[in-house]
Amino acid sequence: MRLNVESYQRILAEKRLSDVDVMKSTGLSEKTHKWILENGFIECETLERIADAIGCRVGDILSPDYEGYTENVIEWVKDGSKATLDYSQVSRHKKV
Repeated sequence: MRLNVESYQRILAEKRLSDVDVMKSTGLSEKTHKWILENGFIECETLERIADAIGCRVGDILSPDYEGYTENVIEWVKDGSKATLDYSQVSRHKKV
C-alpha cells in the first residue's frame, strides 16, 4: 500500500498534530516513521493505526496504485491471528 504523504501532512496541519504525536499514538519509531514518509510504502495495519491516530478514514491518506502497476500482497504478523490480502489486479479472463 502507499501512503498519500501530502494528504497526511495536510490533515496533521488542519488538526494541529505533529509527527511526534503520531509516533507516540501508533508506537512507530522515528526511523520507521521517517522511512514511511520518504518512501510512501506502508503496511495495511500501520496505515489503519495512523488513520486512527489522526482521526481520519484510511481512504483519506491512501494513495491509489500507479496506473499500469500491479501489486498483490499477503501480509501477516508473526504469532498474529489474522492476515491481510491486498490486490490491485483483477483477472479479466473467463474460466473455461
